Amino acid sequence: MPDTHNEELEAINRVIAGDADEFEVIVRMYGTYVYKIAASYVPADVVPEAAQEVFVNAFGSLASFNGKSPFKYWLRTITVRTCYDYWRAHYKRQDLPMSALGEEHQRWFDRVVNEGSMETFRDTESQRDAAEILNWAMSELTPVERMAITLVYLEGYSVKEAAQVLNLSVINVKVRAHRGRAKLRDKILGHISSSKREGML
Repeated sequence: MPDTHNEELEAINRVIAGDADEFEVIVRMYGTYVYKIAASYVPADVVPEAAQEVFVNAFGSLASFNGKSPFKYWLRTITVRTCYDYWRAHYKRQDLPMSALGEEHQRWFDRVVNEGSMETFRDTESQRDAAEILNWAMSELTPVERMAITLVYLEGYSVKEAAQVLNLSVINVKVRAHRGRAKLRDKILGHISSSKREGML
């Protein structure tokens, strides 16, 4: 069985020594890994481009890899930061209409309002709808709020780990995550309240 760790380190050392072609070994080893991570943070139609950008950034930063932490973790950090850069580059404050979610998502909200419980969140179909509605609600967040929310509340990172990935202070991440969560709650509950009022008319 081949020693993947040694193959990885040898490829890294050869790239740092000037053999750029060896970077293709790293791309082959981690292409799927990077793609899956990027898919968690950016829209589906830009995932391929984001994944390519990750490897461009990784190639440019490879000399900074000191081997103290696993290369996989280092590459994950590069991936998350690249996705963060995407949101900073494409960020526009916008309040998307609920109609932008489509009929299925509107029905999901209607079920939540009518049932008045969390049972709706427990079936697979609703969880998928919930994820897309959460993404809709995140349109109001700034890039750093969006990434802080995703890392801390959705990905399970500690605040300290999220701060390291985003290159921010722990306090900054705490504040942005708290502020972002409040915005999400207000946006979603505001829609639910509006739906209830419309149903009473």
